[in-house]
Amino acid sequence: MQRHDGLLDISRASSGVTVSWNRLQHHDKTSLVGGSNAHLDDLGRPKVTIHHNLWEQTRECSPRVRYGQVQLANRLHRVDAAGRHRQWAVAERIGCIARHARGGLLAAMETGLFQLWPGDHGSMASALVQAIDFPQPAMRFNDGRTDRQGRFWVTSMVRELGANKAAGALLRCDARGLQASGITGLFTGNGLGFSPPSLPRRPAGPLTGGARGQAGHVRLRWPGAGPAIRHQHRAGRAGPRLPPGAGRGGVRVAARLQRAGRPALRGLSLNPLIGGCPRCRIGFRWQALAPPGARQTDPIASFNPDLAPRPAAAQAPMTAPSAPLIDLAVHDAQAMRHAGPDLLGLALMDARNRSLGWLAAFEGLQWAGSFDAFDPPWWLAGQAGWFQEHWIARFVQRGRGDAADPLAPRLPSAEPRADAWFAPQASTRLQRWQTQPPDAPTLLAYLQATLDTTLELLAKAVPDDQGLLVFRLALQHEDRLGEALAVLVQALDLAPERHQALVERGLWPHLPSRARRDAMWLPGQQLLLGSPPGGAVPDTERWAHAVRVPEFEIDAQPVCWAEFVEFVADGAYDEPRWWTAAGWQMVEASGRRAPRYVEQTGGGVLARRQGRLQRLPLAQAVLHVSAHEAQAWCRWAGRRLPTEAEWLLAASSASARGFAWGEVLEWVAGAARPLPAPTPAKPAPAGLAVHDPAFYPAPGGAGEPLRVQRGASAWGSARLRHLQARRYAPAASDLDFVGFRSCAV
Repeated sequence: MQRHDGLLDISRASSGVTVSWNRLQHHDKTSLVGGSNAHLDDLGRPKVTIHHNLWEQTRECSPRVRYGQVQLANRLHRVDAAGRHRQWAVAERIGCIARHARGGLLAAMETGLFQLWPGDHGSMASALVQAIDFPQPAMRFNDGRTDRQGRFWVTSMVRELGANKAAGALLRCDARGLQASGITGLFTGNGLGFSPPSLPRRPAGPLTGGARGQAGHVRLRWPGAGPAIRHQHRAGRAGPRLPPGAGRGGVRVAARLQRAGRPALRGLSLNPLIGGCPRCRIGFRWQALAPPGARQTDPIASFNPDLAPRPAAAQAPMTAPSAPLIDLAVHDAQAMRHAGPDLLGLALMDARNRSLGWLAAFEGLQWAGSFDAFDPPWWLAGQAGWFQEHWIARFVQRGRGDAADPLAPRLPSAEPRADAWFAPQASTRLQRWQTQPPDAPTLLAYLQATLDTTLELLAKAVPDDQGLLVFRLALQHEDRLGEALAVLVQALDLAPERHQALVERGLWPHLPSRARRDAMWLPGQQLLLGSPPGGAVPDTERWAHAVRVPEFEIDAQPVCWAEFVEFVADGAYDEPRWWTAAGWQMVEASGRRAPRYVEQTGGGVLARRQGRLQRLPLAQAVLHVSAHEAQAWCRWAGRRLPTEAEWLLAASSASARGFAWGEVLEWVAGAARPLPAPTPAKPAPAGLAVHDPAFYPAPGGAGEPLRVQRGASAWGSARLRHLQARRYAPAASDLDFVGFRSCAV
């Protein structure tokens, strides 16, 4: 094996070569099998197997074969109407695939759902939508199909059918991600189909416990209540009540889900395997009934009102849908700032599900001490519900947007103790750790009730920027609270099994290890710093103004551990000359000689991660550094921190050239300052002050001067990944998932 102008060439009589588990990217002539025409000894000799490789943003030779016998695996093929054949390399085996309404493809692969964007010259860009943790080893996805609501139904199976294990399941991918359908015990599922319009539209593939290939319709039934699902609706705002036999009573008003014209489901269940009534937003279970003679089990599934029948006039044709499979706008930071009621409702439910997922990591834990650096988990989760209730349900001026008076009287809370528990002004951080928190059922009921009311009022809100402002701000606030819970998980060093549960829920990310790229030069130009009026604009981004940026050179990626450990090994934590006065004072006060959570840098970086001591990849971005440490490293390296305008210009114009951002927050140069006010010729709203300064610090307050963080972290929701997003934090703050990059002096 030799390397010429390609990243990976196999030639000169090499044979019996396997190329696997590589990522080849950003190259023109990437991989050649067989040498030039002059190498006659290559003829018939190279025997190569290529599998589990990813060619990303490559132009030619992905790979190219001159001579030899090559076995290719993990290829995506397409033949158009004219018979032209194209193929792309993918990193994993594809079980099934569907077109995505927002472009590209959605593929069920070996480790999860991926969105794929086939490119020119055989290149394939990919992004993980959701990871999958199969119930046992050696499993994979098999067949799949999209229904006319735009949901992707996929089946799983054991890789080797000879194992004779009925361990597969039917899963559904919708706007909430990959969901269990409750249908399990499959050997394999092939040729999925759907019920006729006159029946509940549920996949009719193999049912649990049956023979391979056995099919039947799935009907909805409440046990003991006949063929229709029956339950009792709640009266007024008295709270949810489940049907008789479910453990809770209610007003005796029954409803059949088969009726026409019922409202859409807007609530969510705290248990993802329990569905709900479209009117009451309460949970219940349902049975899947096999055809006569088939073995029957009692799976639990997520209820979706679209599975119930509609009037004949409203039925959609039984063709492949063009509706969004997963509405990616729910995770689009720019789109969500301008989202209408429907999309905003989905995003609010997604944010609450994320909050509950983070909160579950702390279940059953108690702390003897108090911490003044962060809030307790119960308060952060409850603050999400309190914020919605305080600024939406109890705020009679919610529809006035920026013109509303934040001090206007409030309606009473549905929970009399809510203000004492969750109002920021009612307690300090130390007091919150010492306060007896609400018990778990009370907290969950409050979170469910506040979201339920928020969604009801959202459906009635005027669908313009002012009418939806408080709803959009509530979404931004809950996303920030979710990230604060992630910071707390790391700070409290929770047990590995709790971290693993977060990984399985798709909440705890894996930072990539990036090969270092040369710094990039950008010419000087003018750009807008800040966001213009329109949509939900955070206070820190008000308002857009023109900034002239001279030419500069900036790192393509944040500083990695390999670069930072040289700074530590050089004794920089003992050299005052690299530090500002405030930075050196921080070093002496803390006594640390490395970033937070790092215990060793010699012979590799050992740090506390996911509840245990781990050796960190040196190519990963540095994490948990203060602005003082970032600035000291830059002085030591003969570089500097980028300005806000430089960072923004590179992020907005150089992504195609390899400028990577969005995995860690990044410190930038200079003290935090509000953006300039708009000129009188272009007045803008003053802004509704909904955020408490204790959680959202502002420049000019008491305490240490603030610095600016740009970008976003992988631990937060994708909705926070906005180009103009800027945060304020004390220069000594290193609890957040924050790093930095540098510029040439």
